[in-house]
Amino acid sequence: MRNFIVTLFMLMLISPFFLMTGEKREGQNIKNFKVEIIRYYFGRENVRIVVTHEQLMCESALVLNKKDYTLVKRVLTDEESSGMKEFLSEFPLDEFKESYYNKGVKDGMQIGFTININGIEKDIYVANYYIKELGELVSKVVKLLSEDHLDYNSDYNTEIIEK
Repeated sequence: MRNFIVTLFMLMLISPFFLMTGEKREGQNIKNFKVEIIRYYFGRENVRIVVTHEQLMCESALVLNKKDYTLVKRVLTDEESSGMKEFLSEFPLDEFKESYYNKGVKDGMQIGFTININGIEKDIYVANYYIKELGELVSKVVKLLSEDHLDYNSDYNTEIIEK
């Protein structure tokens, strides 16, 4: 009986530490981030959007036939930066593969993602394939712009077709 009481007492002492650890694992504290999304057109870079904890930039190589034409470059508001940090704190960066191809489609949508969260970076390339979590990220980024320059949505296939 004495061992049971000692064990119970010890569990009561250390259980708050386990609870705190669980809360931190749910969402990480984001200090810095950089999300770069590149939409390709005929194999060449068409649109590049870069969002950091401080600013937003959107460039297009096809606007007015000018190379590296900047459509938008501005500082993020505190609310926008906090919203991105909150979203990225739950983003499953380590779960993505490097590339997703739908080989059943000869030509179509191609998007590259470079995502850096607190110094941990991952490159992801997607061709004619929709991934829900990346779609949610694109949605969040597009809301910072006056119009959707990426057109990445669930109309694209969610199955990889091998041919």
